[in-house]
This record gives sequence, C-alpha cells and structure tokens, in this order.
Amino acid sequence: MIFLRPIKNSDFSFIYTLYSEESQIYWSGHLTKPNFDNLKNWFEKLIYSSENHRHIIQNSNRKVGFCKLELKSKECDVSISISEKFRGCGSGTDGIICLLKK
Repeated sequence: MIFLRPIKNSDFSFIYTLYSEESQIYWSGHLTKPNFDNLKNWFEKLIYSSENHRHIIQNSNRKVGFCKLELKSKECDVSISISEKFRGCGSGTDGIICLLKK
C-alpha cells in the first residue's frame, strides 16, 4: 500500500542515496552523483519552505521515492523520483495520485 508522509530531517540519507542512483543522475542532466553539501543545503531549504508540498513515498514501511508539488500563482510543478529498486510496480503512479488528492 502506497502512502505519502511529509519529509523530515532524518530522510536526508534516503534522498542522497536516491539522487545518487545512475538513472537519477542521468535524468537530472548531471555527470556524477550530487555533491553531499550542496544537496544537504537544498534539502534543508526544502524542509523549511512553506510553499511546497514535499513527501516521502512509502510502501508499507519502505521508502520508495520522493515527490514534490510546487504551487505558483497560475501554475503548479510536480516532480517525482522513484528508487530504481521500486520502479515498474505502480509506486510512482500511486504516489502522484496521493499527492494530487492532498
């Protein structure tokens, strides 16, 4: 069962691991995994921002991904990252459905 929960400081190691996966590096347009300190700074700003909906996607007790919804004046931006280990089984689709219902 897929559900969302708000991100917490303790989720940084999962986010770093997720963003260091080969496919994530490729789709982000980078050549290497993210710089730890730069990603930590981004993550801390994200946690304390009140403008975005940021969630860990979980399947039971397992973290499977991350999704974010940014609401702007006339548009919204949705992003999602699913760990390579959990792709192809509907986690992303279910995560987006849960996010849009929030």
